[in-house]
Amino acid sequence: MAIKIIRICDICEEEYPQIEIYIEAEQTATYPVKFICSSCELKIGKLVDAAAKENNNNGISCVSTVISYLFNNRVKEAKAVYQNEADKIREYPKVQDWFYEIFGCPLHLRKNCPIDLCIQLRKYNDEKLS
Repeated sequence: MAIKIIRICDICEEEYPQIEIYIEAEQTATYPVKFICSSCELKIGKLVDAAAKENNNNGISCVSTVISYLFNNRVKEAKAVYQNEADKIREYPKVQDWFYEIFGCPLHLRKNCPIDLCIQLRKYNDEKLS
């Protein structure tokens, strides 16, 4: 058997292998730990910058809440705020674009969501970015 430690980013869900040791036993155990990879931490920094520039440089309160949750590894709560405050976030196309790229659509939290409503919302946001 091998002891294999793999950390999975809570945001992008990428796997980051850590250790692999071989021993003579056959058991599997999973121990969940909160983990955000360095790539996602950089992306959070981009959200901080984008949100700070919006709303006449006053920031966006609901996005500040999301950022706070992300910095504290509370990804589920951050996604919930995104879903609940999507109508406010939609007013800031650059910020909304970040959320589309990282979390997906606000209704289902799926990237490239195939639902027609989500496709239309994405097109609307893309038109505002142009």
